[in-house]
Amino acid sequence: ADSRRGYRLLAGGADTVTTPSRTTKTRVREHGAAGDAVRVVPESIDVGVVEDAPVDDRFDAVYSRRLDRHANVETFLLALAEIRRRDWTAAVIGDGPERERVEAAARDLRIADRVAFLGDLPVEDRVSIFKGTHVFAQTASWETFATELLWALACGCVGLVEYQADSSAHELVEGRTRGRLVTSPAELADELVAVNELDRRAVDPDFDSYDHAATLDRYVDLYRELAGE
Repeated sequence: ADSRRGYRLLAGGADTVTTPSRTTKTRVREHGAAGDAVRVVPESIDVGVVEDAPVDDRFDAVYSRRLDRHANVETFLLALAEIRRRDWTAAVIGDGPERERVEAAARDLRIADRVAFLGDLPVEDRVSIFKGTHVFAQTASWETFATELLWALACGCVGLVEYQADSSAHELVEGRTRGRLVTSPAELADELVAVNELDRRAVDPDFDSYDHAATLDRYVDLYRELAGE
């Protein structure tokens, strides 16, 4: 919501600009930053929390995010309604101004008895649910970095991501066997069924590189490069 002039001054005046994703990097360059001055350093997670958390296996599919105007939970709910004849349980984690409307949508679709709205949960509780859930659905229309998706992928979830022009979430699943991109509720429904052939996991070490310590090292290396060390 800030002025384009303010962004341009910031983007052009810094020796280096860090962004959490390639999508955001493109936006920063559009505001005038030199290409080689913009570096991608992703958000991070605590891999130790992932390894130590118990497994809560109540659900087959989960959505987790603040329920604001960008949440777009409806895509998830519509996909679930498409496969209502199949055996599944789902959860929506998060709170916000759109929660009441989203819960009403679940009732209108007649799936409210199979979707648990859990509200805000501490990260340890969310991780436990992710570790026991097979699929994480990422459908938000705006994300500079999909941190909840990253947590879920590190917990072994299969990531189903609806492509959105203003979201970087697709970057976390591109080229991964345990990730899929979709463009509609119908495609999401199809993939919810198709990924049943993939095994359930409670941890995925491929995402250890996103640990807090590893990300801190990337920042330190960047500062040293700027200082000419």
